[in-house]
Amino acid sequence: MLDEFHISEYLLKMTGHMLDSTQDARDELCEAIRNGTKADFRSVVERIDNCTDSEAAHKRIAESAGYILRNWMPAKVRLR
Repeated sequence: MLDEFHISEYLLKMTGHMLDSTQDARDELCEAIRNGTKADFRSVVERIDNCTDSEAAHKRIAESAGYILRNWMPAKVRLR
């Protein structure tokens, strides 16, 4: 089951490379999960992914986004 701790962990993995923009990116991701659609979430993920050239970061972002998308409804419920 996806809980707040694990959601936060995956969001940190997705945004850790963003330095001073980390919190803004996490807020956008949370907003997309809470009030948006999977397409909205993917759009935010794509923008975040475009902020890095690191292959390791691309992999972390893809894996974390995939996990959240596979657990979309539990994530929406937990972030209400």
